[in-house]
Amino acid sequence: KTAYDIYVRASQLDENPQTMSEAEELYRRALEVDPWLAIAYTNLGNIFIMQGRTRDAIANYEKTIALSPHSMQPLNNLAWLAATSPSATPPASPLGWSALKSP
Repeated sequence: KTAYDIYVRASQLDENPQTMSEAEELYRRALEVDPWLAIAYTNLGNIFIMQGRTRDAIANYEKTIALSPHSMQPLNNLAWLAATSPSATPPASPLGWSALKSP
């Protein structure tokens, strides 16, 4: 299977708490096949948010931004975390900061 095939399967499972762990494993497998599949990092970050793993989410959003600097979802999610999560540290990347400064 291709990384995208694995990604698609994971995306069918990632919003259900009972299948979220399987989705996480599939996203990781997709990234082993293709470490440039930026959206998989975003979706891993989304899973980590739902699990309360803020630092892991931030790290994955920043990986997405490094691969795809104009991806709006991870930029938006970083800004949301910075605004709402007391445990979130400001984004390490300048692109993460740009999300906070955007109108």
